[in-house]
Amino acid sequence: MRNVTSMIIIFFSGIIFVGALTVGILLFNGTSSTLDGTYQLMKKSDHNQRMDLKITGTYTVTGAQVLQTINLIDDVGCDISVDGVTFHPGLDIQQTDVSVVNLTKKYVPSYTRKSDGSLARVTFTSQ
Repeated sequence: MRNVTSMIIIFFSGIIFVGALTVGILLFNGTSSTLDGTYQLMKKSDHNQRMDLKITGTYTVTGAQVLQTINLIDDVGCDISVDGVTFHPGLDIQQTDVSVVNLTKKYVPSYTRKSDGSLARVTFTSQ
C-alpha cells in the first residue's frame, strides 16, 4: 500500500510539473509574439506625431540645426532655402557663405514635396 501511495503522489507531481511547464511555454510564446507585434508597430509609426492631447506651438528648429542641414545637403538631396537664400545640392560647404543663418534665431521649417513624395525643397523661415 505504501508503494502505491508513493506512485500516485509521484504521478500527480509529474502531471503538475508538465502542466506548469506547458503553461510557462504558452506564456513565453504569447509574450514573445506581443513584443514582436509591438516592435513592428513602433517601427511603422511616425515618430514626429504626438500621442497626447496637449496642443503644441509651431515646430521650430535652432540656427545650429539649420546650419547642420545645409552641411548635410548632399544627404538631404534637395534645395534648402533660408530666409530667401537657396542652397543647392553639390555645393562645396567650405566655399559657401552661410552667414545668412543666425545661430541665435529660431526657424520654422516647411517642406515641399514632389509628386512621388520625395523632398523637393526645405524652406526655413526665421521667427
